[in-house]
Amino acid sequence: MSLREWGIDGIFTLTVDNISSNLTTIKFLQRVMKDWNETVLENEFLHTRCCVHILNLNVRKGLKKIDASVAKVREAVSYMKFSPNRNQTFRSFMERLDMESKKLLCLDVPTRWNSTYLMLKTAENFQKVFFRMDFEDDVYSSYFRTKEDSGGLRSPYMSDF
Repeated sequence: MSLREWGIDGIFTLTVDNISSNLTTIKFLQRVMKDWNETVLENEFLHTRCCVHILNLNVRKGLKKIDASVAKVREAVSYMKFSPNRNQTFRSFMERLDMESKKLLCLDVPTRWNSTYLMLKTAENFQKVFFRMDFEDDVYSSYFRTKEDSGGLRSPYMSDF
């Protein structure tokens, strides 16, 4: 199916991600549409880069600078969400610390920076709980000690939040 068959006889701009196959397609369209009467400014502005994609790339690049901390927090949240017993232990530490929160820990989808932000923002509210569990909950601390001994992650410290 071609653009002409669809009745499309002019394109002002296309907004796409910055992947090479899209750039190849844009160049192809510029060549094909060069002789069309309906081109605007000879297709000079045919390709518009997707602002959301650019924002996502920038945020992900920024997150790389704190990647180790994000990974530690992600592992701690994942640990808590793994079972109802762990979640109950977490809640009991919250009670002992006189903390109340309607927010629940949420695990992120690493490729979606906004979910990583939500995970970090929520976990930040509970940093005292994580810190306390590291010293008082043998199961939690040994889980991370075993991981760290095998070259993995240690439990998150206050500076990781």
